[in-house]
Amino acid sequence: MKTLCVIVMVILWTAGDVFGQPDILKRKALNAYTKVEPPAIFENRISLGKTSTATFQVTFSQNFPQNARSAVSYAADIWSYLLNSPHAITINAVWEDMDDTTLLAEARPDSLFKDFPNAPFQNIWYPVALAEMLSEQNLNGIGVEIQVTFNSEIDWYYGTDGNPPGGKSDLVSVALHEMAHGLGFYDSFSFSESTGEGSWGAIQYYAPGFATVYDSSCISGQNHNITLYRLTNISTYPNPSIALGDQLIGDNVYFDGVYTYWVYNDSLPKLSAPTSWAGGSSIAHLDESAFPEGNSNSLMSVSLADAECNASVENGHCDG
Repeated sequence: MKTLCVIVMVILWTAGDVFGQPDILKRKALNAYTKVEPPAIFENRISLGKTSTATFQVTFSQNFPQNARSAVSYAADIWSYLLNSPHAITINAVWEDMDDTTLLAEARPDSLFKDFPNAPFQNIWYPVALAEMLSEQNLNGIGVEIQVTFNSEIDWYYGTDGNPPGGKSDLVSVALHEMAHGLGFYDSFSFSESTGEGSWGAIQYYAPGFATVYDSSCISGQNHNITLYRLTNISTYPNPSIALGDQLIGDNVYFDGVYTYWVYNDSLPKLSAPTSWAGGSSIAHLDESAFPEGNSNSLMSVSLADAECNASVENGHCDG
């Protein structure tokens, strides 16, 4: 399971500008006291004689606490044993007051690309880290691959043992989650409260009308591999349309990647599509009720509870 978590948002082959709303992770103010261990290949890397197969380089803002840096770097190390990439994946990590203690962090790819050499599909946007892995080329020059902001006002647990006490948020778990968004667990869907219409592919600075890898894997219901029900099928769900909007807030959206049906034992993982649209959260996460605290696949759910640790990237990913 060394595929990059799937997915993306948007960019021209020649550009790499800042774009779109980042995906956010919410804090759940209850003590879960649950722990999911890191993947075995990382936990047992020394005894197995394994070495990392990807290089992560994290640049921290000047005010980033040293103990927080260690936790974020530890999360990057876990990812480095699960991905195969010939190019370094650079992360810009910012420590900032987000003016809302219900928000833990936010992240996005720094840029996206389409129609590059070896792209699996044409006219589909890929995050830069995934595009560079597939193309085996440096596509963004000296640019970074991932932008992450951590909320400085959170009562964080900086340890790497996976045992956050009550009232504290596990920074390693949050960093793993946000890096997944930056690697490509990132959609372009939007919903208009005024018209009830849903849409995709309209990102600032980028050519409109193109789906992302993540977008193209979102499907209505447990309709594995039935193109008719993919949310990017404009014959069923015109872009934009109320029909698409109804799906985005219909609590019935699933992820149907190339291997997902097999990984989840002949079923599809449910995405978060609550009846009230939440930008940066809806569709971009796994459904909280289907993947609650302590579930080995819950890393990419909507929120992280206090005293909850999930370091199992291998179990928590979706595929492209």
